[in-house]
Parts: sequence; C-alpha cells; structure tokens
Amino acid sequence: MRILFLNKIHLLSLLWIKSADLVSLADTGILTLSNQKFILMKKLFSLLLLCMITVAAFAQKPTASDMAFTFGLNGLSQIGVSSDFGGMGTLLFRYYLSDNMALRARLDLLISSDKFDQTDTSQVEEHDKTSSHMVTLHLGVQKNMGTDLKRIEPYIAPELVFALGKLNITDNTSITDENNSTQIKTEPGGTMSIGLVLNVGFNYWFTDHLALGAEFGYGLQVSHTGDATVTTTSVVAGDSETSVDTQDITTKSFSLSGTGSSGLIMFTVAFGK
Repeated sequence: MRILFLNKIHLLSLLWIKSADLVSLADTGILTLSNQKFILMKKLFSLLLLCMITVAAFAQKPTASDMAFTFGLNGLSQIGVSSDFGGMGTLLFRYYLSDNMALRARLDLLISSDKFDQTDTSQVEEHDKTSSHMVTLHLGVQKNMGTDLKRIEPYIAPELVFALGKLNITDNTSITDENNSTQIKTEPGGTMSIGLVLNVGFNYWFTDHLALGAEFGYGLQVSHTGDATVTTTSVVAGDSETSVDTQDITTKSFSLSGTGSSGLIMFTVAFGK
C-alpha cells in the first residue's frame, strides 16, 4: 500500500514537471494563449490531486459526538442550484450518535424570479414576471454502512419533510398604447406539503474534517394549496378600473418526489475530536 501511494505521488510529480517544461515554451512563441491556460489548469489540478492523496492517507471518518455541516448542489451532471421545488440547493446538519448513526436536520430554500419584457416600435409592450418562494425542513436519521471502511461512508437516511411557501406568483402587463393597458396579478394561496423521503448516499473523507459525496432521495409527498386572488387593472382610453377576484382553486396533490432524478453533490465540513 505504501509503495502504491509513493508511485501516485511520483506520477503526479512527473505531470507537474512536464507541465512546467511546456509552459516555459510559451516564451518561444510555440504555445498559444489557449494552450497556456490548459497547461496551467492541468498543473493546478495535479497539485490539488496530489494534496488530496497526501492528506487522504491520514483521514478518519466522524465518530460519536462529532458534528458536520453539508452544503449540497443540485445535479450530478451539472453543478448549479435549481429553481425546481424538488431539487434545490440544501444545507444539512448532522450530529453523530455513534460511528454508524447520526441525527439529521436539513433546510432547503427556494427563491426564484423570472422576467419577460418585449417592446416594439408600435408602442405595444408585454411585461411578465413569475416568482416563487418555499422553505423545506427535513428531519431524519442516518444509518452508516461499511463502518470498517477507512474513508468511504455509504449510508441510508429516512426523513420527514415539511414545506411551506408560495409557487407561481404572476404579474402580467399588456400595453397596447399609452392610453390602453391591462395588468393581471395572480397571488396564489400558500402551499403546504408533508412527506417521507428515503435518501441513499455516500461521503468520501479525504481529511478528518472534509468530505465530498453525493445523495439521491425518493419518497411520498402530500401537498395542499389555498385559494388564489386575481387582481385585474384595466386602462381604457386613459381611464383606470381595478377589479379583485378570489378564485376558489384550492388544490390537493399526492406525488412521488425527492431530491430529483439528478441527485445532490455534497460538500461536508466536520467538527469534533
């Protein structure tokens, strides 16, 4: 094992030296600017990988009474925080009761806003805005598998899920000319959800306090949305008229959902012994 570890360091050292030799050719004009950027990225990546392998030799997974904070990003194929209710970024807290059991509290926050504006030379304009906000709380436990593994921490984690917020608040304005326009504002009722999700994931502890991992969850969810209020303001020949209509469109839904089919990329920082 020690020989294999030293071979990895030797290989990365060679990559570093070769990259340095190639960068030196830039002064002769043989390398283009794009090539130099590529070589610099290769050099930095080699150094990062070397550091990770070096510290990983001494890494240890969390034990009883340790705590960990995790930030998760939606998408295993594309890093980014989604505006999708089922797959947003997340902040997760773990408290380890033992080497193979931890309590979990997770918070998801959704704040999204989309705008569309269109104008032309005939004074016709269209201005649309759609926004949503939602807070989701997950409470659960985590059962770790493979406790004999040194750095890999596979686990399953059932959670109760509670969500509250408003989705698809719209403000649509159509302007025919300076004396004629229509504005329709839709304020949906609050959405409340409760569910049960089973998460499956893993962490790779490359130091005693830092880990990278991934998690995928799927489960049952029941949602209820209250009545919506629609406010219409019409301007005809310069005269304004406003009407307010409360629409009885209360909805209830039952669905299978979770962290989304793309899962979560997790970065964890641990505190403890």
